[in-house]
Amino acid sequence: MGEVWLASGQSNMEFPLASVRDASGEIARAQFPSIRNLHVPHVLAAEPQAAVESQWTVCTPANVDTFSAVACFFAREIHARLGVPVGILHASWGYAH
Repeated sequence: MGEVWLASGQSNMEFPLASVRDASGEIARAQFPSIRNLHVPHVLAAEPQAAVESQWTVCTPANVDTFSAVACFFAREIHARLGVPVGILHASWGYAH
């Protein structure tokens, strides 16, 4: 078992890990196979949708740069404290599109 959390908000929640202070170090240390991210894409719809085109992504140096920095740091903290897998559903929309 594990934890699944919703990370939602505006530009502060969308802020990518690649833009934080010491981003290269944070990215290099991102070896967390028990942390997963599912990014909900920005899609306009007039009605509720039954599914989204996305997939779970493992937290590794190869792909963590686009993760929400806030969500990533939160997931790492929850994972460290509880010792369980953590899934983040990232559904933010903050930048002008």
